[in-house]
Amino acid sequence: MTLAVGLPTSLTLAAEPPDIAYGGSSTLTGRLTDPVTGSGVAGAQVRLETRSVDGGWVEIAVLVTDGGGAVSTTQATTATTAYRLRHGDPGVPEESTSPEVTVGVSAATTATLSRDAVRVGRPVAVSGVVLPAEADVTLELQRRSAGTWRRLGSTSTAADGSYTLGVTPETPGSWSLRVVRADGGPARGRRSTCRAWPSSGCTATP
Repeated sequence: MTLAVGLPTSLTLAAEPPDIAYGGSSTLTGRLTDPVTGSGVAGAQVRLETRSVDGGWVEIAVLVTDGGGAVSTTQATTATTAYRLRHGDPGVPEESTSPEVTVGVSAATTATLSRDAVRVGRPVAVSGVVLPAEADVTLELQRRSAGTWRRLGSTSTAADGSYTLGVTPETPGSWSLRVVRADGGPARGRRSTCRAWPSSGCTATP
């Protein structure tokens, strides 16, 4: 155990996962050490900061290192965000700043089926929303068949990011469906499985 008083320190920072879907979270971990011995600095305050729109840094949390000099925090964010850790006041000998780490956030697409089971030839609606909300995004409804995703239809999102698509199963069995952006953008779609009557069960799964 090391207590750094007036001595140089070193900080690390990592994010896991480094890329998340909208509404997700990432765990940030770092370690404050003595750069000469590599020993962890225990019981020290470490400030977590994010980069603001004007390029400056804003403190969002104060963490305290454990016995091995480590800190950890889980952060939820709805936009791509740059983070860093900082120890000590500017200009003091023990001041140190971690490398900047960026957590990327991609759009997410939800999908919900309108019914739990359906007879062959009856329509099923697939509805959801693109997050963050974005208007006029072209979405495709696709079905997985013979190992390939095949397009069934398309639509554009409303001003609030919502959409509705329809499919009419023509054969009984399991219909594996998904909704994706037609432009190949970063939206992470949701996969749904519909079983056409006489098979039962129509469920939405991540």
